Amino acid sequence: MGGGGRKFTYFSDVGCKLGKLDRFLICPNFMFAFPSASIVALPREHSDHSPIFLMTEVADFGSRPFRLFNSWLLRDDFDVIMRLAWSNYIGVGAPDRYFFDKLKAVKEAIKNWRRVEFDKENRKLRELKDLVNNIELVAENRPLTNAEIEGRRLNKQRILDLEKFAKLDLIQKAKIKWVCDGDENSPFFHNYLKIKNRKCHIHGLMIKDIWTTDVDAIKKEA
Repeated sequence: MGGGGRKFTYFSDVGCKLGKLDRFLICPNFMFAFPSASIVALPREHSDHSPIFLMTEVADFGSRPFRLFNSWLLRDDFDVIMRLAWSNYIGVGAPDRYFFDKLKAVKEAIKNWRRVEFDKENRKLRELKDLVNNIELVAENRPLTNAEIEGRRLNKQRILDLEKFAKLDLIQKAKIKWVCDGDENSPFFHNYLKIKNRKCHIHGLMIKDIWTTDVDAIKKEA
């Protein structure tokens, strides 16, 4: 769990001893419900212990930086989108500025394509799972026909094909090079990814020796 504020939570008046006590008792599902939770040590006043505050609120720093996933390159229409965006761009200005604007236009085209395709894939995935589920419900009451058996097999294969891309994205996000078949669906893999996300998340910033979680103040300091 990430944290911030004071480095030490205990300051002894005898011998100036420092200590860190920043543990919370939580239920096993807490980190699944609040993966970006953090602990903040508040300023101590009359006590020798700093109050510690458990935060579950996630600071919104705006849109995330663009990131290209390797799985996109495996899709048939990615090359078409790239070529069209590159060749159809019309701009003016100095060569370096023209090149920058052209790359920006290509990026926007990819983002728009991915947004549309992501929604399509999710809808298709839900439809395929519903079809497979309905066939399996029918099988509980009567024998399936050859067409239904073949339809279930083909739909399950389509589901695996669509989920393959999502698994590749998860592997790239986690930056684990040793993932084997099946690991991407294990609790360990998902826990690893959540721990990595928590470590990379900005919970706050020390500004003039004061712990600050205000988004605008952090952006201004950065």
